[in-house]
This record gives sequence, structure tokens and C-alpha cells, in this order.
Amino acid sequence: HVRAPFARPLSEVSAASSPARLPAMRPLLWLAVLALCSVRAREGGTCPAGELDCTGGAGGLCCPPAHPWPEGQREATCCGGGCCSAQQTCSEISELDAACCSDQLTRPCPAIGNYPARCCGRWTVCCAVGTVGCCDPAQPWQADSAAARTARLSSSSATRQPHAAASTPLAESSALKAATFARLEASTTRAEGSSVVYALLLQIAQLSVHTIASGKLVNTAAVRGYENYGASTRPWAYSRATKSFVTVEANFTEAPPTLGGPGRTLTLWMIDARTGVASSCRVSGATGQPSGYCALDGGASMLLGLLDERETANDLHSVRTPATARFVKLDVRTGTATELSSLPRGKDESSAAYYSSYFYACTRDGSVAVRIGPRAASIGKDSGVGLTYLGSEPAASFEPLKWAAG
Repeated sequence: HVRAPFARPLSEVSAASSPARLPAMRPLLWLAVLALCSVRAREGGTCPAGELDCTGGAGGLCCPPAHPWPEGQREATCCGGGCCSAQQTCSEISELDAACCSDQLTRPCPAIGNYPARCCGRWTVCCAVGTVGCCDPAQPWQADSAAARTARLSSSSATRQPHAAASTPLAESSALKAATFARLEASTTRAEGSSVVYALLLQIAQLSVHTIASGKLVNTAAVRGYENYGASTRPWAYSRATKSFVTVEANFTEAPPTLGGPGRTLTLWMIDARTGVASSCRVSGATGQPSGYCALDGGASMLLGLLDERETANDLHSVRTPATARFVKLDVRTGTATELSSLPRGKDESSAAYYSSYFYACTRDGSVAVRIGPRAASIGKDSGVGLTYLGSEPAASFEPLKWAAG
């Protein structure tokens, strides 16, 4: 979510009521006169038709409605002394250095410590570590950049160690854990019989596909037909079955869900790995906000983790997050989703299930979602492995890696 400049700064708003012919005078004095004219023009307490007063009739700032739907018509795009563009949310209206961000599941990140107000990708969370203060709960070791540059492991401590869950009793039986790791190992077996690699790259604002054969770049094509409506480009999965890159996006251009109503619709996007041509279809059988995924059945289907925005529907742009993690299986050839399981996330990051829907790996049969990342993503602490067992009685566990503490 690229931080957007204000659509209409205060100086532009005041210019709307300036006279047609302007006498010559010094620029700073001219600005003062323009501001004064604007205040006088609004002493009647009204904004231009179709705009809302951001200052309660004080004659300061008028902004357009935030959205075209009824709830949005009553909410202006006021933000820190300026106006956001339509379908953007302000991080904190009262902050002078506030950020205008594409609409998302919760309110954008306010200023934290040395980090200014900022816009984070919809699959990330606000955090006080890393280079930008936006952290992916399914990515480990997003430490401060300076600390990362100076971090060193001795040759002895750098030896690969087995995950503690392989030997430490957790909530699940040892037999179940052994079966889980056997399936996970099988799901990461290297594909044989092919020397062709397809890569999807983001270069500034342009996605492109690249074909590499026998170590040589043999084809490059710009991606055509993909629309993410101003949001950051999230990581994509690869489908061997369709030779395409695949992702799922929530539709934030529609009205937000309401309690008891339908959820936010999902769009399945596919990019042909050879030509770069994108195609899409509306997902049936599931709604929500995608937070994690992995490929199943050779890429013919996906295990998808979702958060349900309807749980916070009465608190528009809330700092609260949904209380339930949901998991569905999505057929990428038809766009049809089948509900698999759901479980309570817990009240905060101390719960092993809190980030259970954030993942990029799973067992081959999709019975276990695997998250590799910090337990406390907001501060980047306790990197480890989280396992979410799906089925009729879902459960989650998390084990920090002792040698990667902090």
C-alpha cells in the first residue's frame, strides 16, 4: 500500500474560492489572503455540494466523501490537515504527518517510535522492527536492518538443528507430529525431469515473467491485464498444473461487509508464466481477507487462510482484528472453494493460533498449515515454527527456535 499524497491539500481547497483576477503581491502574503477568503466564504457553515466539513463548521477544511456506498457518504476523507483520495483510509485524522492508505482490514499504521504513520500490505501487520515497520507474520527474522547487518553465527551454532516439535511433547501426540513432518518433507521434494524455471518479478510498478532454461534467460514478458486497485503486490504461489502464478485478493472496491450479511468477495488471479497474460474469476464458496496460502495437488488447488471482516463490521476502520481463522481449499481451475476448518485466534500474539492463517507452507495433503515466523510479529520476537492441524478438531502449536531467539 503505497503511501498516497493528500488529494487536496489545504492550499488547494482555499484556492477554490479565490477571485478570478488576482492583484500582484508577494507570494506569502497572497497565500494569507487566499486562506482568509476561504474562511470568510465558509463562515456560513457550509461546504460545497458533495463535500463534508472536516472541522465541525470552523471554516477550515472540506473533503469529498470517502466511498460511494451509504456509510462512506457520511465519512469524509479528512486526514491530518488535508484530504485523502476516495477509497483510502487515514492512519490518524489528528496526526499532522498522517498517511492515506488504500482501504484494508483494519486502520492503517499510526506513528510508532521512530516509524512514521505508514501504509502496510494487507497481508502484513504494524510492527516496530525492520526497515519500514510492516511485518509479515509468515516471514522470520525481520529484525532491525543495522542489527541484521552485524549479526553473526559461529560455525558451530550455524549447524542445522531439528525443530523442537520433533522431540518436545506438545498438545499433539508424537505419532501425529512424526506423520506431519514426514508429509511436510514429502511436499518439498524437488521436481525432477525439468530444467526450466519460471520467475515473477516486480520492477518498480511493473510485474514481469521470466523463463530460465539451463541457467539462461530465454524469455521475458511484461504482465498484462492484472489489476490490484492500488494495493501492494503480495507474494504469489506457483501452479505447476496450469503453469501460472496464482494469488487471491479481496475486493475492497465494494461496500464493507455487515454483521449477518455476505462477506467480502474474493478474486482469483492467474498469470501465465510463459506469456504474462493475466486472467481472473470471482471465487465461489468463500469470502474474507486472504492472509496465507500454499499450493496443493501440484498447484491444481490451494489451501487458503482467511480472516472474516464481518466480525468487526460495526467498527469501521477498527484497530481490532477478526477473532476467527478460517481455512478453505480452492480449486484454481474453477474458482470454487470448499470450507475445511476454522478455529479461534485467541486474544493476542501470545496465542499459538493468533497468526495461524498466515502461512506459505503446508503438508502435501493440506492437513497441516505451517507458519515460519515470529510469535510476536509486532516486535519481531521469538522466531519459530507454528503448526495448525486442520479437520474436525483443529488445533495450533508454536515452538520458538532457541538458537534464533529474538
